[in-house]
Amino acid sequence: MTLEDARALAQTAHRGQEDKLGVEYIQHVEAVAAGLLDFDLDIQIAGMLHDVLEDSHFTLDDLRARGVPERSLAAIEMVSRNLHPDLSYDEAILQISTSLDATLVKISDNAHNSRPDRVAALELVTGKPTNPRYARAREVLYEAAPADQVAKILRRVSPPLFRELPAAAVVVDSLQELFAIFDVADLDGLAGSIGDNLDPDVYPGDDPESAPELIVGRYGFSLEFPTTLAAFWDDVDQAEQWELDRVEATEP
Repeated sequence: MTLEDARALAQTAHRGQEDKLGVEYIQHVEAVAAGLLDFDLDIQIAGMLHDVLEDSHFTLDDLRARGVPERSLAAIEMVSRNLHPDLSYDEAILQISTSLDATLVKISDNAHNSRPDRVAALELVTGKPTNPRYARAREVLYEAAPADQVAKILRRVSPPLFRELPAAAVVVDSLQELFAIFDVADLDGLAGSIGDNLDPDVYPGDDPESAPELIVGRYGFSLEFPTTLAAFWDDVDQAEQWELDRVEATEP
């Protein structure tokens, strides 16, 4: 089975279905599969078909008869809540975490459902806050997979979720990636996102080749890459401390 075969099967299974925002459901499963592009075909197929057993008349045997690989079927079976009716949500996540393949599929699924734009839209439509169980699930799932594999998925699906990981483990390769992690569009948005009362600002650099700077008061630091999220925050904290010390020294 190719990924295109799996997509065609998913389109058949989810035909006419929409999510809570009125978006065609196939877009969700395609996004989950896309989040797994750094992994092998069996895992990508599992991502594309991860909701088929829950949301259509297809069974495991139906998928098997259509050529879905056994490894993909094992992951799909594990993430299908309807096949484990005796498990609570948290128990189901713990069970999923015993399989790396299923864990990777579920991380991609959770990440897409937890994108900030989607969460904000759902809260507006439903009038309800996000269920905290999804954040609890991520804690379990992140522990069950190698950190570099978690990062590959989040980078593709929902970079803002990087802020839930240990900052020292998050490698940032470019300014655009830093923007994505903070869910902003430009340097001004980045300055505002560190959000304290020291009025952070930005300096774009003297020429296209120079690194931009993030400014706190009279102090700043160059945004040079690659770096880690921990190093970024260390630079922010240092600049803030210098500015606080300067203000304190000038006070009568």
